[in-house]
Amino acid sequence: MSGPIVRISTGLIRGAVKRAINGNLFYSFEGIPFAEPPVGNLRFKAPIPAKQWDGVRDAQSKALPCIYAEQQFRPAEEKGHNKQEFLISGSEDCLYLNVFTPSLPPDNDKLKPVMVFIHGGGYISGGTQNYGPEVFLSEDVILVTISYRQGALGFLAIDDPELGATGNAGLKDMVLALKWIKQNAEAFNGDPNNITISGESAGGSSVHFLVLSPTTKGLFHKAIIQSSSSLCYWANGNPQNGLALAKYLGCTSTDKKSVLQYLQDLPVEDVLRGQAGIPDKLLPSILRYFAPVVENANAKDAFLSKQPIDLMVSGNYNHVPMIFGYNTDEGALLSLPVFRDDYTSPSNIVPRCLDLEPGSEEHSKVAEKIREFYLKNGPGRTEDGAISETGKKLAGDIAFVRPIIQSARIHANNSKEPIYLYRLSVVTKLAHFTGGKSKGVRHGDGLGYQFLFPNTPEVSVGSIEDVSRKRVVKMFTNFAKEGNPNSKDLKELFPNGWKPIENGKINALDIGEELSMLTDVEAEGMALWDDIYGAHEHAKHY
Repeated sequence: MSGPIVRISTGLIRGAVKRAINGNLFYSFEGIPFAEPPVGNLRFKAPIPAKQWDGVRDAQSKALPCIYAEQQFRPAEEKGHNKQEFLISGSEDCLYLNVFTPSLPPDNDKLKPVMVFIHGGGYISGGTQNYGPEVFLSEDVILVTISYRQGALGFLAIDDPELGATGNAGLKDMVLALKWIKQNAEAFNGDPNNITISGESAGGSSVHFLVLSPTTKGLFHKAIIQSSSSLCYWANGNPQNGLALAKYLGCTSTDKKSVLQYLQDLPVEDVLRGQAGIPDKLLPSILRYFAPVVENANAKDAFLSKQPIDLMVSGNYNHVPMIFGYNTDEGALLSLPVFRDDYTSPSNIVPRCLDLEPGSEEHSKVAEKIREFYLKNGPGRTEDGAISETGKKLAGDIAFVRPIIQSARIHANNSKEPIYLYRLSVVTKLAHFTGGKSKGVRHGDGLGYQFLFPNTPEVSVGSIEDVSRKRVVKMFTNFAKEGNPNSKDLKELFPNGWKPIENGKINALDIGEELSMLTDVEAEGMALWDDIYGAHEHAKHY
């Protein structure tokens, strides 16, 4: 077996040599353990560092993703009925990361910026397997992709500090991975003092949570938050979910220690089937079960013990340069068949953070105000039951656009570092999920400019796909290198540059077929939500 050998903190690893999209060779190290397998009495708990090994460990192939269950609906034998099936993928032994670098010491002693990508998947699914380095390694940076526990395994919470399972195990996986990266970066020619964390969807809100957590100080230096923020309603979980899961799975005890032991002793497949049996509705009016939670402040390893909005407003977070961004048609995600609930009905669209009693006069007034603004007194759905175009805008603003822009605005008000905002509007064949077969840019489509996927089409030099991909990657890697997405070559295309949010103006870079700056982006929608939240003192900052 041939390949480069690198010594890291836990032993020797052997990698492989691969090629980026521009033809450059790079070194690939995959399936590196950064933690002990989170099984047995470590299930649901904070991870512990990986142990040393003897000999040379193979790092030439991908590790399995963190185990997750996909709920699928297939036609049953009985005509007119459906049955549920669950497809289980991955492994519970899953805390591995991948490192891709253009050079190794001693061939090149210049330390390079490190970019860490955190995948999405709604906190219940996904993995690193589709997020390769071929695009980013066309620039002079290092890319690291990390795995983290998902669903109940990553976000189960039992409110007892003595038990060590107070929630956010998946986020604590990310923290340990970042500690590993900082400790081992130089072994790959990486700069431990120039680390940028980036993520999309649940990965993006995870990045935001990492910015807010007191446990991550000094572990990264810049952040790119794509299509999400910690204020997204779907990024917040139920701190009582452990008791609820145990009860659903047949545990009659209410003793928290007994409940934890019961859940740790179950086969992992039973845990996942129980998780899938508890309704996971992505509605503004409902608190999700398995997602990040605010932990008991007395927990010794608490990742987050205060509400994200309070940390943001107080300025008590990690002040680093940040990029926030969203796509023009984020709400189209909620038109997919898997989301069967009505995301535009009066009972579902009032955000739960307003604490309004459903059916009350105030609740009805707010719902009507939202529907009148977005739906213009029209239907939220088409005749065939799909969400209408106006309904998509409503769903997209509540689920993504408002919390993203508001997060950027709050940080810009008190951060010591610049806060940038973008809107992705260009529609090309590289759109990850739609392949450009959509009028707008849907949730997740922007990933196609950063990674090669099995469905990625060939790109001709000078095409809109080629130009758009180079722009996105150049701006993100410029930001990773210097904390500023602008560069000499970008300024030649866009002389005025990408301006951060400043002086109360919500400046945003529109990434369309051309680059352009927008001022006070989404002004009408933001004004509506300012009015709605501002009328309730406890929710005025949302």
